[in-house]
Order: sequence, then structure tokens, then C-alpha cells
Amino acid sequence: MIYYQQHEDWENRSLAATMRRSMNEAECHLWFDFMRPYPLRFGRKKCIFGFIADFYCAKAKLLIVIDGNPNNPTTPIDDTAEGKKKLWRYGYEILHLTKDDIMDHFEDVCLEIEERIEEATGVLS
Repeated sequence: MIYYQQHEDWENRSLAATMRRSMNEAECHLWFDFMRPYPLRFGRKKCIFGFIADFYCAKAKLLIVIDGNPNNPTTPIDDTAEGKKKLWRYGYEILHLTKDDIMDHFEDVCLEIEERIEEATGVLS
């Protein structure tokens, strides 16, 4: 069973659904111009280990978190958090991005995501 479907994250599911309907400009740009047409499937606002990841690729076990995101009021996944250690134990990788990186260096962000996916899956996109 995939962890985010277990009971302790159900309380965040309605919040995640609300957040999917109110993405900011950087999230929309990344979603519509890169992730949505990407060959591997991405999800938006996935609840995993009590956190809501901004984007998630299940095949690569890659969580993408936009740091400083005002649309995500849940506890951030930081380097000292017990949740991050738990994510690593289950094989998840976390990629932190900033809104400015997405808006100002979009091509570089896309290349970074593709490299992380290639490392995790061994599949060239």
C-alpha cells in the first residue's frame, strides 16, 4: 500500500484538494508547461507522512516542494524534521525549489527534475 493512502494523512486530503484549486503562478507554470505533458505521471498536492508535497512522481518516488510557498500552510519538510528522515527510509527523495527559481530559471529547473527522475528510474525522458 502506498503510504499517502493510509489513515493518518486523511485529515490533510481536503486541504490538499483545496490547494490544488488555488495554485500560484510558479506552480501553474511548472504544472502546465512541464509536468502535465511529461511522459511520467505527476500528482499535485499529495499527502505523504503528514506533509503535503507540492508535486509528486510516484514512479521516481520524487517529492517536489516549493519552499516559501504561501499556499502550503502545513509544516515544511526541512533537513532536521523527523518526517524527512522517515521519507528517506522509505526511499523518497525531496527536491526543494523556490518560486523565484521556477519563474527565473525554468529550463534549469526542468533539467534538474529530469535528472532526478533519470537517477531514480534509469529511464531517459
